[in-house]
Amino acid sequence: MEEIYLEYRADIKNYFEAAKYFTKSKIKRNIFDRIMEIVVLLIGVFMFTIGNFILGMIFVVFSLLFILRIFEKGVTYLYFKIYISKMGVQKLFVSHDKMRYEREDISSEIEWSYYKGFIETPNTVLLLYGKRNYSVIPKAAFSEGKLKKFISLLQEIFPA
Repeated sequence: MEEIYLEYRADIKNYFEAAKYFTKSKIKRNIFDRIMEIVVLLIGVFMFTIGNFILGMIFVVFSLLFILRIFEKGVTYLYFKIYISKMGVQKLFVSHDKMRYEREDISSEIEWSYYKGFIETPNTVLLLYGKRNYSVIPKAAFSEGKLKKFISLLQEIFPA
């Protein structure tokens, strides 16, 4: 396989999409989270009914922050603004053996064994590593042919 070269800048929309699909991929945790969000909301409603309006408001606000995914979006936004947006142009050189990542101040070769798998979303490809980490690669950085080759390579490296 010939090397695939990509050059791109991070986009906040891609990071919001990545966070949404990554969370969806953790379905067991997601069901537990939903149950806890409803329990916290019910506690808040209960606090209102017994006259403890301040505590009731705190529980309701926190449950709504999590139910509406506002907290998750806020964390993603802060992470993007503090770290990712300052990266500038990012370059990837992808081969069958490894991937080379470059930007202004970093050049690093990454073996495919570093990654645990991938998730394809409508506008991004997430390369999973660690327990809760992923690299976001925008599909817009690929030409149509390169994207198909890249996805095929990922499917070969990380069979379902």
